[in-house]
Amino acid sequence: MRKTIGFILLLLGLAVIFLVLISLLAKQSAANTCKHENAECYWNHSENDCCAGLDCNYWKTTGGTRRFKCEVQPTPTNTPTPTPTEKPKCKESGRCEHDHECCSGDCHKGECKVVKPTPTPTQEPEPTPTPTEEPKGDGRPFEAVPPVVNNTTEAPQCHDVAPTKVGENFHIFRNGDTAIAKWIPTEGDKVQIYYKQNSSLDWQYALRDIPNNGYAVINGLGTMDITFALQESQGCAGGKLVNYVIDNSTTYWQLYR
Repeated sequence: MRKTIGFILLLLGLAVIFLVLISLLAKQSAANTCKHENAECYWNHSENDCCAGLDCNYWKTTGGTRRFKCEVQPTPTNTPTPTPTEKPKCKESGRCEHDHECCSGDCHKGECKVVKPTPTPTQEPEPTPTPTEEPKGDGRPFEAVPPVVNNTTEAPQCHDVAPTKVGENFHIFRNGDTAIAKWIPTEGDKVQIYYKQNSSLDWQYALRDIPNNGYAVINGLGTMDITFALQESQGCAGGKLVNYVIDNSTTYWQLYR
């Protein structure tokens, strides 16, 4: 009886080993019979008979039957990330064409000008009489000759000829309590630069009788918002008061026109 049971168990073990071998051989056979690149293949959704690394893709339709073939799987490509470009830096000095190229904001005669304002004022601001005609505030030229204080009873006489043109391209660079006035001289040997707080109706301060060379530094402005105006003069005869420039107090060099 025991020999019979042992024999039966031996047969069962041999049967299991035989089935495992059959399964391995079937897999090996399937692997050896997979379809290679460009070979017509069988496709059923996610199942196909292409070799590893190939996809069974639609090829063509023949007689109403859709046919497929094995093709190499496309390799995904990574899109390169664009490298941000740095903004051009300003120049401390050197050749230039525009004011914004210079760190000082001042391209003077093709060269970046390094502005080093001095804390010592070139002239203390002083009250000045109201011009004979109040500014209209719209930037258009108008005639204005500041009155001259005269202690005599005789009427003041001026035999100089007043300029008929006005200073061109009048603009202001402002940084804190310092301002740099620039313009293109046209007529006259001197200029007057009038300035006031924006809220004032009268011209409160002035740089008087300074050379008409197109450049002037104004200090002691503090944090006031300022309106500037320029007047060219010849001797004692003043020309037109023009080109209002309204600016604000800044902590860096800022251009106002």
